[in-house]
Amino acid sequence: MNILGEYYSDKTHIEYYKQTPEILKLSKYMNVFMQFTITLDKNGAIWDEFPNVSSFFKELLAQLFTWIHIRDYNTNLTQAFRELNSRQPLIYQTFKIFQHYDSYQAEDLYWIIRSNTLSNETCKALAQIESELNCKNILIKEAVFNGIRKTINRFREQPFLYFTEADIHASLSKDIMDGNSNLFIIGKQLENRSNVKVPVSLVHHEYPTNFRYESFKMRSSGYGDDEMHLTDINCLHGDRGNFDIVVLNQTFVEDLFSLHQGDLMDAMKHIINKDKKLTQKRITKEEIMFAIEVKFIHPFNAGNICMETEIKKDNNKLYVALRSSGHFIMPINLVFCNSDYIQSNQISVIENIKYYLKTQTHDGVCSIFIESYFSSNVKKTIKPIFIFKPGFQNNDWAEDLNRLLS
Repeated sequence: MNILGEYYSDKTHIEYYKQTPEILKLSKYMNVFMQFTITLDKNGAIWDEFPNVSSFFKELLAQLFTWIHIRDYNTNLTQAFRELNSRQPLIYQTFKIFQHYDSYQAEDLYWIIRSNTLSNETCKALAQIESELNCKNILIKEAVFNGIRKTINRFREQPFLYFTEADIHASLSKDIMDGNSNLFIIGKQLENRSNVKVPVSLVHHEYPTNFRYESFKMRSSGYGDDEMHLTDINCLHGDRGNFDIVVLNQTFVEDLFSLHQGDLMDAMKHIINKDKKLTQKRITKEEIMFAIEVKFIHPFNAGNICMETEIKKDNNKLYVALRSSGHFIMPINLVFCNSDYIQSNQISVIENIKYYLKTQTHDGVCSIFIESYFSSNVKKTIKPIFIFKPGFQNNDWAEDLNRLLS
């Protein structure tokens, strides 16, 4: 499938790309998204919450209204539409539940979804379907949480099994993926439901950020809400960074293979995300499901005040990631420590870090301090410190991880 264009919800504007004549005939119906937004309700208001509506409902309405118009008024495009739709991810095909609707019934469905009338039986059924489609994301979340639990428990039991931060990265990604290749490696043809034609892993190290920042600022105050615009990928402020470990959003990967079906390498270049120019062309914010930062405090750096600033940087970076993704990313900050404060030459760097995480972890960011060390040849294992305040829309996703670790 070729990409037809880009819709800018803040400007209610569609930019069309050059297409083949057949696809060009279909592309004019893309303005259905804009019509959803600017249609006035009984109070004369537009649907200003449309950008925050679940993609499930957006695509259901867009495909349904496009289908009805083609079926009733442009039957010569019916075959082209069906062929185009058959190559799209499953979320684009949910309109088929209502493909028998006439335009009046479709309009009634539009108003039900727009008014968020969850008491309506139709809306309840749709919510259930969306939940089933999100089932794999639930399994991925459970696998990530279990992987984190395994690594934390192993560190607590054997704190000197790890020498470097990279050792912990390797252990964590292995624990996440172990026994879960069916979740984290996509591209296997399962009843033709996947359009990803080569195996692609969702778990990666040192994955580039989709925002820019100045390192010295991240290591101090970070970016306040009034400065967040500076981190936009299109700005000249600072540089891009990298996340220690990410779990990509499967829908992001599948959509790119759909949009670049004719060119495998075009899709992969977008997914690998090294080219800033390609990143700037994309308008989706839901690319990364989990962003994980890891710091390792050991006897050789436990007295170094730079560890405090590095952990501040991770906390601030994860908050910018949360904001720039429209609160889609689940950001996790893990700090492992196998040294006590006595080995820090009486400098309370470790205690300062604990206090900072307890009091300054941003809303929506999950921080965990894991501590296991030897003192006078006796191993001391401290209960992990778990910090999380839901913040935006009371999203308490991290509470499942907290319960797992308790």
